[in-house]
Amino acid sequence: MVTRQGKIKRSYLRDYDTNLKTKGLKAIVLSENDEVAYVEKTDGSKDIFLVTSMGKAVRYSEDNVTITGRATQGVKAMNLSENDSIAQLLVLCPDENPDVLVATSQGFAKRTNASQYKSTSGRNVRGVNTIDQVKFDRNGVIVSASTVNEGDTLIVLTKKGQVIQIAVDDIRSTGRNTMGVS
Repeated sequence: MVTRQGKIKRSYLRDYDTNLKTKGLKAIVLSENDEVAYVEKTDGSKDIFLVTSMGKAVRYSEDNVTITGRATQGVKAMNLSENDSIAQLLVLCPDENPDVLVATSQGFAKRTNASQYKSTSGRNVRGVNTIDQVKFDRNGVIVSASTVNEGDTLIVLTKKGQVIQIAVDDIRSTGRNTMGVS
């Protein structure tokens, strides 16, 4: 589980295999104004890939996250700057390096190979740039990230309900600290 304010929690699925009470089960302890953003099932051998709304990203082994019980808060997923939040969680196989495509609120996107984000310091990092935010007004915040392959097609839905279809091949793979394309 990953929260918007940057907590990550790893627990056994069997901890939740119990008779549900009418109130439900406590799955995580949340700080004030925080919320669960993503939940993924893993087999214990995956890499965690996090992208923040302000353009930072990090990849590390899930072994860096200790396993805890149900009613716990979890640990820091990465160091977030003020006003930053987790925009996406991806779970990757450690030996695979797909391209990661990030999309911004202003309609810009870029893709970069996942191998460029590996952290040797684990969770205690701010992450590296995944999109150049020097011209923040141009790009806006990151709203989505996904793994993509050559030949894939993206379908983008705008706030106004417009659907746009884009071939992944039309978005060239670039380095981490570039601005992206419209």
